[in-house]
Amino acid sequence: MAGVVRQVPGVQVTGVKGRPDSFEVSVNGQLIYSKLNTGTFPVPEQVAEMVKQIVHGEKVEKTSKLMRLKSRCSYH
Repeated sequence: MAGVVRQVPGVQVTGVKGRPDSFEVSVNGQLIYSKLNTGTFPVPEQVAEMVKQIVHGEKVEKTSKLMRLKSRCSYH
């Protein structure tokens, strides 16, 4: 999550060993991303944006598999 640190100055990132095959991102105790729910690792830019929103007091919805699929689709 080095990308998050570069994009959101002043944020502290720590890691905690979890279940096998898990990769979860929490901010102030709020789970914002779970590889167990989405089946994929997070996109650093997406996590950085969510962290910025939390830092600015905005509410953030946890990333779900549906949200990941929508972020990969482009509509023209």
